[in-house]
Amino acid sequence: MSTLIDEIIHRMCEINPHLSSDSSVARALKVDRSNIYQWRKKNSVAHSPIALWADQENISLDWLFRGLGEAKFHIGINNKLPIKPDDYVTITNGLVGDKLLELKFRKEWFEKKNIKTKNVISFRVNEDSMRPTVDKGDTLLVDIYIYSKEAGNKLEIKSGLSVEECLTVDGLYLLRVDGKQKIRRLQLDTKGGAYILSDNPSYQKLHMTKEEINEMVMGKVIWIAKDIG
Repeated sequence: MSTLIDEIIHRMCEINPHLSSDSSVARALKVDRSNIYQWRKKNSVAHSPIALWADQENISLDWLFRGLGEAKFHIGINNKLPIKPDDYVTITNGLVGDKLLELKFRKEWFEKKNIKTKNVISFRVNEDSMRPTVDKGDTLLVDIYIYSKEAGNKLEIKSGLSVEECLTVDGLYLLRVDGKQKIRRLQLDTKGGAYILSDNPSYQKLHMTKEEINEMVMGKVIWIAKDIG
């Protein structure tokens, strides 16, 4: 039975006939040959190295993964120069998880959002409190608020902004609740506090005061990857 990686290798070989073996594909993807074996065994693949290769080769991911549409994007006069490896940044789960999770993103994506990549981590959700927006197993990027102890016990961001100054809009945030890291929706109130909401109605709504925000809010969710299969 053909696995996902076998189908991908077959299409890669259509683009480049030299990519006909596990060894040659592993070299092209810059992974160890054992990764190919594991992907075949589990019938799943790591998205990042394949997506990076496809971007460098100007290959459609819809075609590469599912055989849909045309293999190559049409290059127009206004297209940018080919993306180079140095144009990417690797994001890891610097705070959570027992397995290293690495994702590659274009640096310009963060630059447009004025986000410092050194403060961004990947976070894998391990509960169902935010369904259907975020499901258990989904991967998120979180812009972490880097704290430093100043002015007694007050926590401030090293950039000079207070946590309250960063909480200017409602949205999904990474919180520290009872010593555990959780994703919740924050709805700001008029007194500087916020309601802690779960999109799953089975979970209770909570409230934190302006003073509690400094102790609980760790960062803001800026990207979500979901399994739609």
